[in-house]
Amino acid sequence: SQSNIVHIFLPMAMHNLFELNKALDHNLLDATVSAFSGFAQRLSWPHYSDLLDKLLRFTSQRRDLEKVLIRAVTAVLDGFHFRKNIQDDVKGLHGSAAAAAA
Repeated sequence: SQSNIVHIFLPMAMHNLFELNKALDHNLLDATVSAFSGFAQRLSWPHYSDLLDKLLRFTSQRRDLEKVLIRAVTAVLDGFHFRKNIQDDVKGLHGSAAAAAA
């Protein structure tokens, strides 16, 4: 469930980002970064936005982990699942405006 992701899996994944030795644990680090995309696909907008904000803040605060954090941000963005087709929304708005004017 989303609660498990937010309260259990994301803290574990964040711990891996900050505590793993990049040279020795690169396979686990790669798997952790990939997991962020799967987590993001299952989060509601407030949790998705909070996760993205947190990762972006850490990117500016932890220059030593910048590359790994940017990969995690990219994974979260790859997991974006909210209203992907804005063109349909725009067309719908124009159609509604034309119908209202008639």
